Amino acid sequence: MTPLKKGVTKHCEHCGKEFYTRQSRCETKRWCSNECYLADRRIKKVCPFCGKEFYSPKKRQRAYCSAECRKQAKPKPWNMRGEKGDRFLSRHGYIYIHVPDHPSVRHKEDKRVYEHRLVMEKHLGRFLEPSELVRHKNRIRSDNRIENLELRNYKNTPNSSGYSWVYSPDHPIVQGKQYKSITEHRMVMEKHLGRYLEPNELVHHKNGIRNDNRIENLELWVKGHPNGSRVDQKYVDEISNLRQRITQLERELAELRKEA
Repeated sequence: MTPLKKGVTKHCEHCGKEFYTRQSRCETKRWCSNECYLADRRIKKVCPFCGKEFYSPKKRQRAYCSAECRKQAKPKPWNMRGEKGDRFLSRHGYIYIHVPDHPSVRHKEDKRVYEHRLVMEKHLGRFLEPSELVRHKNRIRSDNRIENLELRNYKNTPNSSGYSWVYSPDHPIVQGKQYKSITEHRMVMEKHLGRYLEPNELVHHKNGIRNDNRIENLELWVKGHPNGSRVDQKYVDEISNLRQRITQLERELAELRKEA
């Protein structure tokens, strides 16, 4: 004798057909088949740009069949046929100006240049280098008056790790990379040796100050730095601690003598 099935009978929400489902899925099972599930969850639309038919979800409907059609139908401002001098305000607060013949955008698709950089270039009478930055003094990014701008060069400005970087796009170590800057202490050592450093060669700062890039403060290592600290530096630290301790004990002894 065949045992009775433990389940329920429901009606498909799309076609209305009666189907059987298990008791454990009676609350979640809403369609009789995968075809009814897809037909109920998505709709067929026509792309307004290329005319191709495609399926789109009902809740979050897409207007175009692909990202390529969306980009061509709604191009970004720098792809439009704008005239020279058109101004754009970015979501970060900076003002761009459409300058297609500027050297910094000559080989780029985006023909916009920051307005504050153009103001500084007009004030200096020359084009800015890629390593030169223009900063707003009052931190208002749309206030591009020359009185509110100051020029900085980040090649001599230490980063968060304390190292100084130099913009060098022709250096072999940065070929094929997005960033074209290398650490300044490596360039100082290369200039001193008259050759490029190998990838396994490291430059160490003797006094531990990472932006002190004098050649007297640099030494070349062939492999990674060893663990621990220098022996001579360790003795210097111990002597300094002992002197501080002696000074403290002398003060305590003088106070005890006064009380006695």
